[in-house]
Amino acid sequence: ILCCAFGLFVILRADMVLAVLPFVFGCAIVFDSVMTLQNAIDLRRLGFSRWWLILLLAGVTGAFGVLLFFEPFAALAMVRFIGAVLVLDACADLVSVLCLTYWVKKAKRGLEAIYDEARYEAAAIEAEGRIQDESEP
Repeated sequence: ILCCAFGLFVILRADMVLAVLPFVFGCAIVFDSVMTLQNAIDLRRLGFSRWWLILLLAGVTGAFGVLLFFEPFAALAMVRFIGAVLVLDACADLVSVLCLTYWVKKAKRGLEAIYDEARYEAAAIEAEGRIQDESEP
């Protein structure tokens, strides 16, 4: 029922939908660029040398999202602009997710290596019989 009502609203009030569309997409794009900004900060903390590139992409995407708030375009130009901004936003998200995935896997391998080394050392100590009860002198 809601989809039917919304469909009728879009058909009957297409002018209103076109007026609201840039604002809706602008909100979504600005919100997503803030999430990408957080990814860039996380990558900086992980030591990724090109974290600034993702920060730059988030800033450009956010600026285009804000532009959608304040600069209404003609219908066709607006739809093309929204499409271009969505493509840019998707590219920024893809790059940030791929970089974060790479660094998380790298950190996991490093932690596994440390764990394996500690486990090997504990087994060697136990095999040598160097573990003593604390009550013994």
